[in-house]
Amino acid sequence: MPAYFTLKKPAEFKRVYAGKKFYTHGFSVHFIKNNNGLNSPLFGITVSKKTISKKAVTRNLVRRRFREIIKMFLNIESLKEYSIVLTAIKETKQADWDKLKSCGLYAVKKIHTIENITQIHQAD
Repeated sequence: MPAYFTLKKPAEFKRVYAGKKFYTHGFSVHFIKNNNGLNSPLFGITVSKKTISKKAVTRNLVRRRFREIIKMFLNIESLKEYSIVLTAIKETKQADWDKLKSCGLYAVKKIHTIENITQIHQAD
């Protein structure tokens, strides 16, 4: 994954954590709309030693799966204006690839639904 698609600094992660959040069966998703004029989405991955495993091999497997989910997100035009952080939860470790992939697709639909509801309420 190219470096320009990732969040690096703690302040960038904190800004996204202050936004909206929801859970899927495989991970939690934090997202916020970018207002910095970038034409590409920004992604962050959080896999904690406490939540997933003390073994780096297990954490790296989760990271690799998250990167593949992010590659699915890159092709979606409407997500280009978002910063998104995927956070591993306890269920992530046991989830197989197909389940995580379906959770990724669910996350895209959920982001659009939440944003549409927010826009409707702001118009009132």
